[in-house]
Amino acid sequence: MIRGRRKALGISQQALADRLGVSFQQVQKYERGDNRISASKLYAVAHCLSCPTTYFFDGLSTCHISTEGGPLMLTAEDLEVVRLLSTIPSSKVRRQIVTLARALAAEA
Repeated sequence: MIRGRRKALGISQQALADRLGVSFQQVQKYERGDNRISASKLYAVAHCLSCPTTYFFDGLSTCHISTEGGPLMLTAEDLEVVRLLSTIPSSKVRRQIVTLARALAAEA
């Protein structure tokens, strides 16, 4: 969503990075989803891109993404699990939860 909005406005990654006070590599990581964006930084991004913060959440009651297995539709419950998982600071605990989810899926 950040990349699409930035490109629609004709703003370079470097220009957005300068406005946010981060490196253009950090903007790349935000756009790819490699790094999480804090609420305050998301607010700053929205301000720089002249849109409300809710712009980045439009359509998230369901989410359509492509995977190696084809299109995948995520429900609100799926998104809640992702949101909750992303709030767990320990990467070890997150990996354990993913392992548990895989085991439960295999039994289904």
